[in-house]
Amino acid sequence: MTSEESSPTAALLVVGKSAVFKFNQKEITIGRSNDNNLVIESNKVSRKHARINYRDGVFFIEDLNSTGGTYLNGQKIDKRVIDEGDVITLANVHLVFGRNVSVLLTKANFQIQLQAMDHIMVGLMTRLPSM
Repeated sequence: MTSEESSPTAALLVVGKSAVFKFNQKEITIGRSNDNNLVIESNKVSRKHARINYRDGVFFIEDLNSTGGTYLNGQKIDKRVIDEGDVITLANVHLVFGRNVSVLLTKANFQIQLQAMDHIMVGLMTRLPSM
């Protein structure tokens, strides 16, 4: 058994585009309940919403019969393989999956900057005189 089979490499989720959750377990659960590995405080997220499994060097995301469903890159899924940069959506919460911390942090910072620019542009557009 190789080390890759025994435990996952530095896999992460970027939560809400600003927080990083690192894990090295073969299985984690995600949901609103405090007994999950990753707790998401949103009433729209189910108590036990999704599970990430690691098997034979591959990560899988699985919906746990949640009310709102689990989406991978915009498509509703029951269970699917996840890869670097995939976006997992649980209700109104977006998670970016990855194994490289610096790449995810760069993506997260870029997304935050884009959001800030969007807010600035909306503010400017509302202040422009109408023609």
